[in-house]
Amino acid sequence: MKKIFYFIILILSLINFSYGKNNLTIDIDSSEVKKIHLVFEKINSIDGNSDSRALTNKVFTTVENNLLTTNLFLIQNSGDSVFDDYESVKNLSSIDLANLVISKYNRKSVDAILSGFVETKNNGEIELKIRLWDILDQRELFAKYYVIDKSNTKRVGDIISDIIYELLTGESSGHFDTKIIYVSETGPARERKKRITICDFDGSNSAYITNGENLVLTPIFSKFNKGEIIYLEYQGDNKPHLFKYNLVNNKLEMIGNMKEMTFAPNFNPSGLNEIIFSATNNNGESNIFKLDFNEKKIKQLTFDSAIDTVPSYSPDGQNIVFVSDKTGIRKLYMMDKDGENVKLISNGRGVYDKPSWSPDGKLISFVKIYNGEFSVGLMTPDGENERSIISAYLVEGVKWSPNGRYLIYSKQKSPFGKASIPGIYTVDILTGKEHKIPTPDSQGATDPDWIKK
Repeated sequence: MKKIFYFIILILSLINFSYGKNNLTIDIDSSEVKKIHLVFEKINSIDGNSDSRALTNKVFTTVENNLLTTNLFLIQNSGDSVFDDYESVKNLSSIDLANLVISKYNRKSVDAILSGFVETKNNGEIELKIRLWDILDQRELFAKYYVIDKSNTKRVGDIISDIIYELLTGESSGHFDTKIIYVSETGPARERKKRITICDFDGSNSAYITNGENLVLTPIFSKFNKGEIIYLEYQGDNKPHLFKYNLVNNKLEMIGNMKEMTFAPNFNPSGLNEIIFSATNNNGESNIFKLDFNEKKIKQLTFDSAIDTVPSYSPDGQNIVFVSDKTGIRKLYMMDKDGENVKLISNGRGVYDKPSWSPDGKLISFVKIYNGEFSVGLMTPDGENERSIISAYLVEGVKWSPNGRYLIYSKQKSPFGKASIPGIYTVDILTGKEHKIPTPDSQGATDPDWIKK
């Protein structure tokens, strides 16, 4: 598709490349990125049903709101349609339909249009038929129909948003039909209740998973079973323990049942049903362990008298990046899956924390503290090409989007006032565009994780 080609050429023109050990670092001036001009045509109703029009409007409101969060699209709502009469176009070939579209838009600086019809069937189902057209390349990109009702307009809008995003940017997948899990904070400062909360990408469909009776932290989605999460909870012994919770059947179980304090879990993304985590003994030594859920076996991977923590698997499960203060300051280290061949990879100044491996294995994200400032950074797995993405008064809990294009994290802008309430943000690692995930104004939000539905 020519549109994707020109978009990539545009991005490449804005990137400064520097190479180190066959890897590259990327710096982009996001103000220069040309937006994709997308026209939403009027979706004509075949039968004039007002209910079908209302549901269609909800679908496309979701699509528009989603796409605008990326800062990659310029969306124009058109009051008319190239397909004024369904009967006159329903038997035309794709080529004939394309010619109709191109004849209207090819001289109006439009990159793509979304058009279609909505119809109420005899059985009462409302059928939405949509088509996406690439004006530059003069061809239809997508044609599909959806059965919509009051319960699924949001989900259908998210799915359509993903398809448009993928086709017009060239990304492998979208990030709108997703779930986010995080720790919400409510109540007075000295009596804050922390509850694990789940919501959609736009903050809707929010629900509490825990009741706030015990302190909970760092929830993550299972890479083995999307219906499971793991989180840290302080129970009666006032020590943190890891728990696995099934979102479908509400089954809860303690992981490992260790006497030590356990925390900082991370799933193996290669398909094996196992996690790595940290455990601290009575001497204050923290080491990294691996738990195989199938064999119910725990294996210790590090044996330091220091603090080894927050491990993260590579996508193929063969290597682990983690934090250790064995030199007196927290730095990033790499080892293989069995704890062998440990080596220091971070070489900059400051304190490093919370590493997370990108889904494609090409980058490692992290939090860094230097000169009293928190920042989110990226480096290649060999520790080269380090760069900062964003900075703030306090940044924590960096994770990757399912498609690897975005980072998600919690950020606190100030130690005082409303700006001291932490919120959840995402950032596009190519453009630097930051987006705040909507959560209630009085509710703090930390420790996010992100998964495709």
